[in-house]
Amino acid sequence: MKKKNPLISIIMNCYNGEKFLHEAINSLKNQVYKNWELIFWDNCSNDNSKNILKSFKDKRIKYFLAKKFTNLHKARNLAFKKAKGDYISFLDCDDLLLKDKLFLQVKKLKEKKFSLIYGNYYLQNDTTFLKKKIFFKGALPEGFITNKLLNNYFISLPTVLIKREILKQSLFNEKYNIISDRDLLMRISLKEEFGCIQTPLAIYRIHGDNFSRKNKLMEIKELQDWISKYKRKYLIKFKLDKSAIFRFEERLKISKEIYSTKGINQKLLVIKKLIRNINLFNLINFIKVIFPENIKSKIFFYNW
Repeated sequence: MKKKNPLISIIMNCYNGEKFLHEAINSLKNQVYKNWELIFWDNCSNDNSKNILKSFKDKRIKYFLAKKFTNLHKARNLAFKKAKGDYISFLDCDDLLLKDKLFLQVKKLKEKKFSLIYGNYYLQNDTTFLKKKIFFKGALPEGFITNKLLNNYFISLPTVLIKREILKQSLFNEKYNIISDRDLLMRISLKEEFGCIQTPLAIYRIHGDNFSRKNKLMEIKELQDWISKYKRKYLIKFKLDKSAIFRFEERLKISKEIYSTKGINQKLLVIKKLIRNINLFNLINFIKVIFPENIKSKIFFYNW
C-alpha cells in the first residue's frame, strides 16, 4: 500500500562545514513537506559544526559521530544505515534546498511511483559576475536516460529523491573520492526509469573549498577509470551509445591536457590542438588555457 506522506531521510555528511551549515539546515527546516528526518553524519569535524547543529531544537534532526574519518562516499554509506525513511535524499553542508523540493517530489510520486526523481537546480558562485544561474535551460528528460546522461550529465545529487530499496541494492562506490555519486546514478539509470521536476529544486554552491574544484586532475583520472570499466561492463548488454562514449572520452583527454599544462610551450601545443578541431567545448577550453586564473574565475561558474 502506497503511503500518503512517506518518511524522507535527508543524509548530510559534514566535515568542518561550519561556514554554510546554518543556511543549509534552515533550507531543510523551511520545507513545505514536513515528514522528514535529517541524518547528520559528523565525519570527525574539529570546527563548530556540532554546536551549530545542536542549536536547532528539532527531534527530526539526528546526530551521529563517525568513529574515524572516511572519504565522503563511505560516510554516506554509513549514514544510510541509520536512515529509516522510505525515500532518501542528500544535502551537503554548503548547498540549499528550495522550499518546495520535497513537496513537489512526493506529489510526483503520487502520479507515478518512480524509483528516483531528480530536478533542475541553480548554480551559485559569488565570485563570478553573474552570481546565480539556472543549470539547465530546456526540458530535462524522463524515463530511461542513460545515453542522455553520457552526452551531458545534468543531475546534481541534492535534487535527487531515491527509493530506499534501490539505494540499498547499489550504494556508493567507496573507491572513488569525487565521482561516486555520478557512478551510482549512472548504474541505477540502466535499470530504472527516472522522474523529473523541471523547475529548480536546489542551489548548488560553487566556492574555493569545493573538493572537486580543487582536485580537477583527480576527478578526470577517476572519470577515465570509470568510463573504461562502465563501457566494458554495460556497452552491449544495455545498448549504450558508442558515439556518446567516444565523445565523453575525447572531452576527458582534452580536459586532462588543459589542467596538466603549466609552461607556455605546453599551453601553445594545447592551443594548436584545440584550434584544429574548433567547437563550443574546445572554444571554452581554449579560453581556459589562455586566460589568467583571476579572470577565468569571474567568467566560468564551474571549471568542468
